[in-house]
Amino acid sequence: MLRIATLALLSVTSLAACRTLQPEGTPDDAQADVAPAGTLESTTEGQSGAATTDAAERREPAATDSMDEGSEIDSAVPAGPPRAPEGELDGIPVGFTEDDLPYRGSPDAPIVVEEFSDYHCPFCARFATQTQLTLLERYVATGKVRFVFHEYPIISLHPTADRASVAARCVAEQGAEAYWRMHDALFERQTASTGAADPDAWLAELAVEMGADPNDYAACMTAGRADAIVANSVASTVARGYNGTPSFSITVPDTGKAYDFIGAQPVEDFSAWFDALLAGDEPPVPPTPEPPQLPYWASPEGLAPDPDRPGLTMAGNPFRGDADAPMTVIEFTDYQCPPCRAYALDAQPGVDQALVDTGKVRWVIKHLPLPEHPQSRVAAAAAVCAAEQNRYWEMSDQLFERVDEWSIDEPDSVLAELADAAGLDVPAFSTCLSGRRALEPVLTDVQDASGVAGSTPTFLVMVGGVGNVLTGNQSSEAMIKAIEAFAED
Repeated sequence: MLRIATLALLSVTSLAACRTLQPEGTPDDAQADVAPAGTLESTTEGQSGAATTDAAERREPAATDSMDEGSEIDSAVPAGPPRAPEGELDGIPVGFTEDDLPYRGSPDAPIVVEEFSDYHCPFCARFATQTQLTLLERYVATGKVRFVFHEYPIISLHPTADRASVAARCVAEQGAEAYWRMHDALFERQTASTGAADPDAWLAELAVEMGADPNDYAACMTAGRADAIVANSVASTVARGYNGTPSFSITVPDTGKAYDFIGAQPVEDFSAWFDALLAGDEPPVPPTPEPPQLPYWASPEGLAPDPDRPGLTMAGNPFRGDADAPMTVIEFTDYQCPPCRAYALDAQPGVDQALVDTGKVRWVIKHLPLPEHPQSRVAAAAAVCAAEQNRYWEMSDQLFERVDEWSIDEPDSVLAELADAAGLDVPAFSTCLSGRRALEPVLTDVQDASGVAGSTPTFLVMVGGVGNVLTGNQSSEAMIKAIEAFAED
């Protein structure tokens, strides 16, 4: 996590912007547009807030403060009490709580662990297929711990993860044993699941393989009964303040105390907590975290020009302006976002003339396609392909100017026309766009935005290793004034 300056520029920090959509039913204050004032969190892959180092993924920032591992929850909303077990799986009782959450472990276990997880999150899979196996043997099979599972697909990072959760909940209609078989298989076969050309067909085959009745499963999927369950699970998870996967709430029912435990931590850490709580003690105090560091993409090393890829930083982001400029602005943008378009076409030329062309500012682009803009990801991938030919800025202009033309169900042919107008080698562009390689930098940018940018456009103004956040469509005059004010602070 990187601490950044908090400046009195509220008049220019929250103007028109595209924002991530909240799940239906989410409270208005469950998700903030930007990181809490004065905070920029490092979000290179594998990081999630101050409580973890390399063991979690994050969704867009929540309005609640980041939760340190080990913090006691004063107002936790734990899962409901367990109903009687429906059966056993591998010798462990399985069933559902009164509020229909799947559990495994003794209903009388002295410790309850609620897990908030995503079937397509690699850290979640690591926990499920490695760490949890030991915990099941040591603590769950012996009646000491009961696990309760909450579906928490983060579709901004994993676009089809919600389908896996819906499939699991449809299998749950056929019993707890069937659910947990499907649950375990989804994590064990994560690579196949994330790479499936037809996710629903692949999930249907897996459900049948795990013993589900195909007709009952198909009826559930068609009716959409599980969709609402998953949406409600996501909304309630966000409302409880969890913004990363995997996250855990560890509760001691006898005392009513509950604690956050964030990330796919080593089995030794889980054991230390469980053993302390079983003995009636407080859990271990986590070590003091290392001083915050700049994420690579915002560091001098990551912002340096790549000698092998003209026009790109070492972190792989397009830039223009003097690489030795005293200030750097990193813009998070979405090509289908109207405020982004307005800023790019109306304000940016004046900013370039005053600050970029004069050597005062280097301008860097990172992609943040929002879920509510269905073609924004492929447009960002098209921009990545253009950047490979050192024509990013020309393609960016085309994308913003002709957004209505490519905002269609099948935009590839129109994007090829834009590439031609931008001066690209069209066959090479089309080959790039048809593969997954172009999407990978986009997904990296989305993950980098977590904790920094929850709306578009967002501008991170870097001065002397300190980041300052501006959001929304600014006029060129307002943007120039704000950037110069940061330089003078």
